[in-house]
Parts: sequence; C-alpha cells; structure tokens
Amino acid sequence: MRHPLKKILVGSLGILLLSSLFFTSVAALTEGEVDVWGSITALFTRVNSQEAKIADLEQKIDDLLDQLDTVKNPPEVIEDPQDPQPEEPDPVDPLPERIVNAQWTEDGLKVTWTAVSANNLQGVKIVLSRSHDAPAYPEDGYLTWITNPDITSKLITPNDTYHGGDVGEHLKPNTAYYLAVTYVFDDEKITTPAVLIKTPSDFSTSNPPLDPSKLTLSVKVVEDRIKLMWTPEPSANLLGYKVVLSATNPNPSYPDDGYLVWITNRETTSWVIDSDAVVNGGDIDGELSPNTTYYAAITYLYDDGKVTTEGVSFITPASFEGSEEIAPLDPELLILNVEIVENVLKLSWTPEPSTALVGVKVVISETNPTPSYPDDGYLTWITDPCVTSWIVDNTTLYNGGDLNGFLMPETTYTFVITYIYEDHKVTTLPVTFLTPSDFPITQ
Repeated sequence: MRHPLKKILVGSLGILLLSSLFFTSVAALTEGEVDVWGSITALFTRVNSQEAKIADLEQKIDDLLDQLDTVKNPPEVIEDPQDPQPEEPDPVDPLPERIVNAQWTEDGLKVTWTAVSANNLQGVKIVLSRSHDAPAYPEDGYLTWITNPDITSKLITPNDTYHGGDVGEHLKPNTAYYLAVTYVFDDEKITTPAVLIKTPSDFSTSNPPLDPSKLTLSVKVVEDRIKLMWTPEPSANLLGYKVVLSATNPNPSYPDDGYLVWITNRETTSWVIDSDAVVNGGDIDGELSPNTTYYAAITYLYDDGKVTTEGVSFITPASFEGSEEIAPLDPELLILNVEIVENVLKLSWTPEPSTALVGVKVVISETNPTPSYPDDGYLTWITDPCVTSWIVDNTTLYNGGDLNGFLMPETTYTFVITYIYEDHKVTTLPVTFLTPSDFPITQ
C-alpha cells in the first residue's frame, strides 16, 4: 500500500469479509452434518472471489487518491516556448536627465547640454549669474536663445551680449559665474543644475571703449529748444549715456549732479531739451528757467566704469518758459514705412513735433494683424523725438508679445509704431512684411 488511507480502507474491508465467511460456516455446522472439504473448498472459492473484488476496489481507491493528489497539487503549467507572453517594458522617461557642461577652449567657453527632442520644446536659454548659485530663466536673464533642438552646444565669447540679471552686458575677465541651461516648453520651464566657471584674465571684448579724450559734446539752439550732440560710443561695453545738467557746476557729472535722461541705445547721439524738461537730482529744482545759463555734460557708463565729457554751457531762450504747446499731429498723418536694407529691416516713421509726445514704441507681432503697445509688447522704447528710424537686426530682445525674443528669417510679421503722449496713445496703421531669407538669427 502506498497511502495510509488505502491501508485503512483495505484492512477494514478484509475484516468484514472474513467475519461474513466465519458466521456463514458456523451456521452450516449447526444445521447438520459438516462437509469439511466442501466447506473449505467453498470457503476458498469465496475468498478468491473476494480477493478479486478487493483488487478491483484497490484499483478504484488508487484512482481516487490520484485525483485527490491532482486537486491538492495541480501540475505546473509550462507556456509554449513558441508563443511567449509579452513582458511589460520598463517605463522610459521621455525627457532624460538634463545636464550642462562647460569647457574652456582657445576660442572661448564651450557650453554643451543634454539634447531634448520633445515636440513641445520651444528652445533653450543659457543662463548665468554672479550671485545666484541656481540661476534660471527668466529670473536671471539669459545669454542666448536657441530654438533649434539639434543644437546642443554654444561657444561663449567676450563679445556675446547678456540680457538682464546681474551679469551686465558682457562677461568680465577673471570673474566667477554660475552657469545653467533652462529648457523652455509650451507649459513649463526646466533648468539644469548649475556649474561654476571662472573667466580667464584675458577674457575681454575685442572692441574696447574709445579714448576718453575723443568723447566730446556740442550744443546749439534750435528754435525754442536746446539740442545736445555727442560722440557715439560703439563699444559693446557701453551700458548707456546719462545727460547731465547743472546750474552751478561747469563740469557736471553723474551721479553727483543728477541727470536729465538715461539713454541705453548706443546709436542715440543727440537729445533735445525743451521747456518741459525735468532734471532728476542735482542743483536744478525741476524745470529749467528762461534766459538762464546752464552747464551740460554726457556721462558714458560702461560695464566697469564711467567717463564724462567736458562741460558745455548754454543759455535758455527767453521764450523757454510758457512756450506755446504744439498739438499732436492728426493720427492719420502718422505713417510707418518698412524696407529691406541689405539683409535687415529698416523702420522709419513720421516725426512728431508735439511737446506732449513722451516717446514711441516699436511694436511687432507674428499673429496679431493689428498689434499695439502694451498688449503686444515692444522692441524698443525711444524718447528722443529726433530719432525717427530703427534697424531691426535681431540684436535687440523683444519684450513681451508673441515673438519669443527674436524674429526669424522668411517669416511674415506685422509692424506698427505706438506714439505715447502725456494723456493718450496713437498707433500707426499696420505694415505686414516678410523677413529676408538671410535675416540674422540670434542663438
């Protein structure tokens, strides 16, 4: 027997069979003459018959026990090797870990970053900061804006212009910076961990400032106004000009004598002073007086210093006070013209002689057929009424609107000029223009 239960069942059945044979034999003895051999023969015959039954019963019990084993221990299911079950793939991050590296070469600082091919990637911004160890766009400005996802490196040179943040217009020599890359997506911005770099001592721009002795200022009276004209400074180190006036100092300078206006456009080399001019700080109490001698100078502010021209004197006209105000032009006379000059665009517009004019905004849009400031941002803010043209060549970052910073070649844009007056604003009729195929791309 191979199973305890089977032993028990067979033993019990054997006892029952022997009992039945014993009691039958006794009954035969009590009724008459005993046939010993007949009884033995019959007994063995019956025993043989019972053994056959027991053997048959054992086989049935074996079959039942096999079924019980199958239920308690089901056989292992082996998959057909020709038809394997598919395995669940490990999840893949569609945006891998983003890192930035920087290495100095003979030509400058080579910055590389992780490539990202996501469809919603607008571009990447290279960001630096002198004080923030985790710089990011837009809080810390940016050095360059790259919209081609195949470009994953940039060579930074001393002449590259920085926009915003605490860097200044250019990186300075022998200075430590934190550097990172911000990935700009449709709905979020992700910035890499920053790396620390330090510019070498010979890291400087190739166009140094002009000799200070060559920076001059001249003045002349134009009708009822005073026009100041000075030497342009082409150096990329220039941050801007401060027009400085004083009633007592023959050689005024910023910041000691305050300033009349702050000009950040290097191409602006003149300024008109009228009766509405208001000086900030210094010894002039607000507006200028008629028939009065004043001194003027221009302070050139650079990344790392300042230079002031020698002062010039002028006398305000007798009609300077309470001069007749010039009303704004009819809005229909304010016209914008756009033309191609070499591979860039030149915008020119109607000059506005009104004393109520505060300045003009150059406005551009890719999607709005009738853009206007402030809804569509602006390219530049011009407060000098003598400036009536502007070159659009992607050297100036666009502020706001739908341009994402810079214009692209072979793209149609709409241009307008918004004239800002003391109490209202007027926008010219829009001009739609296609940028040339070789229009400069800023990266």
